[in-house]
Amino acid sequence: MQKRLLAAARQLADATANMVDAAKGCASSPNDSEQQKRLRGASEDLRAATNIAASNALKKKLIRRLENAARRTASATTQLINASKNANKSNTNKTSEHQLTQQCQVLSAATVVAKHTSALCNACRLASSKTSNPVAKRHFVQSAKDVANSTANLVKAIKVLDQDFTEENRQRCAEAAKPLTDAVDELTTFASSPEFASMPAKISPEARKAQEPIVSAGKAMIDGACHMVTAAKQLAVNPKDPPIYQLYSNHSKSVSEAIKRLVSSIKDCAPGQRECDESIDKLNRSIRDLDQASLAAISQSLQQRTEKSLRGFQEQMIGSAREIHDLCSKVKDSAKAESENLGHRVTMMASYFGPLSDGAVGAALLIQNSKQQTHILDLTKTVAESALQFMYSCKEG
Repeated sequence: MQKRLLAAARQLADATANMVDAAKGCASSPNDSEQQKRLRGASEDLRAATNIAASNALKKKLIRRLENAARRTASATTQLINASKNANKSNTNKTSEHQLTQQCQVLSAATVVAKHTSALCNACRLASSKTSNPVAKRHFVQSAKDVANSTANLVKAIKVLDQDFTEENRQRCAEAAKPLTDAVDELTTFASSPEFASMPAKISPEARKAQEPIVSAGKAMIDGACHMVTAAKQLAVNPKDPPIYQLYSNHSKSVSEAIKRLVSSIKDCAPGQRECDESIDKLNRSIRDLDQASLAAISQSLQQRTEKSLRGFQEQMIGSAREIHDLCSKVKDSAKAESENLGHRVTMMASYFGPLSDGAVGAALLIQNSKQQTHILDLTKTVAESALQFMYSCKEG
């Protein structure tokens, strides 16, 4: 999402720059048809870039319209069955007219029942797959079976009633509906228990505050681009009008500033940025500790430590290096496509560099050869510096 927003922002910035150049050219040569054509083309490019920047909002509106259309289609299907009642207007037999009306009502009700019981069975299967409680899982599966079987029996009774619309068949149809009603009531009672009650999604004040820079910058960018396109149209009609050109320049400047704010906000608010900064600070501290130990090794002023043996420090280094190696691919994947995991993984990775540098310094203190001391410290520093560059790359995305 972050990369798509940045790409849209860059495209809008390029379109804005092209529009400014075209407007300047049209202002300097107002009678040049090529300049006017270039201005119109730049205006269309800016409009297209604005639409791309707002595509997410447009997609949401389109989805809502499709959902509403689907609801209207389902409603119209039911109304179509009910509309068959109008056939009784041309029917002179009152007895058959009354029977036809009742049959239409039964078929309409059957359509509604079948539609909703199907959705209810699907919801039971979904709830069964989501819950970790084995008792609840079995209860949802059994409820789906009860609703499905009751619906099937009701449909059979309705078919019989449709073929022979008698009082006896109507009574059987009513009796077949009662098990379905009982199964639905039992499922409703079970699903309404506190264990399965859903909680409405809420955005915390902190989340709203974090969203505000991106939302306000994006809104300012789109509003400014719309005003800019309007001014460009007026400028194309009357390129010699200085006030319109000044208005266009003001809107162009506001769009450029909004784009800069949007790009900056996206980078600052991206997941894992704070954790990356903290990890970078930890790595810098480890590098400084290794530098100081290297200088002490060169001057042969390293003080020996006795809390561990040389083998103990080596095992500490090996264990930390192995954990860092295993986390490298996970951090890379998080930086590329799993930004929600980036903060946690870079924090874990940085936490192993303290023990790694401490083990290197401790091992160097117990090695008598100064060249070997410098060598082990330099190798550890190279690993830390490589990880530091890796952290910067992850932070930039």
